[in-house]
Amino acid sequence: MRKRTRTARRLFQMGEDERARRVLGGGERKLSCKGRSEGAALPDRPPALSYHGRRRSGGPPDLPRALGLAMAFGAVVVLAGFGAVAFNMWPDLKARFEPRVVSRVTAGGAPELVVQRDRSGHYVVPGTVNGVEVEFLLDTGATDVAIPPALAERLNLRRGPEVEIRTASDIIPGYLVTLDEVSIGPLALTRVRGSVSERSIGDDVLLGMSFLRHFELSQRGRSLTLRAPASP
Repeated sequence: MRKRTRTARRLFQMGEDERARRVLGGGERKLSCKGRSEGAALPDRPPALSYHGRRRSGGPPDLPRALGLAMAFGAVVVLAGFGAVAFNMWPDLKARFEPRVVSRVTAGGAPELVVQRDRSGHYVVPGTVNGVEVEFLLDTGATDVAIPPALAERLNLRRGPEVEIRTASDIIPGYLVTLDEVSIGPLALTRVRGSVSERSIGDDVLLGMSFLRHFELSQRGRSLTLRAPASP
């Protein structure tokens, strides 16, 4: 009897209800968890168990829980997208809100100017030429302070020796001038050599090496620092 009972329980667990009943003789025989007869009727099929060992309802899935999981996953995807966009835009945002030009004095008392590179990769700084406000484009590849023809006429600069001005794609005739004063922030020089092209090659005032060579230049990341030499 015990052997038949164990066999029947295995068949019930495998879903073979009819075979289990045949093994038991088809009656209303009752089984305990150890296979002995008891007073409760044998169910048509033992309750199914989930992999956690809990009773499985067999009904439809928990819809609110599924919706909650889907919404949480969607929120994670959206936040990840915003994070990626913010990461890519961070350099532009930082360049927009960070001060472009900062003047300060070193511990040794030397004035210096820190210029941040703009979104185009250039160092642009406001300054003056002979007291007239201009915007300089720092260019270590330029020999002189390059003055556009319209500004040279406005400043009434005296024409000097003729020269050839080399650009990235051409050689343009021009002439040399002497600038009474050039300044950017706390840094200023007098009698600075400049050059003027015979025809316009842009409105930029290039701050070249005739000015920059008098200062210490150091670059770190997006910042370019110009420092006056220490006094002896």
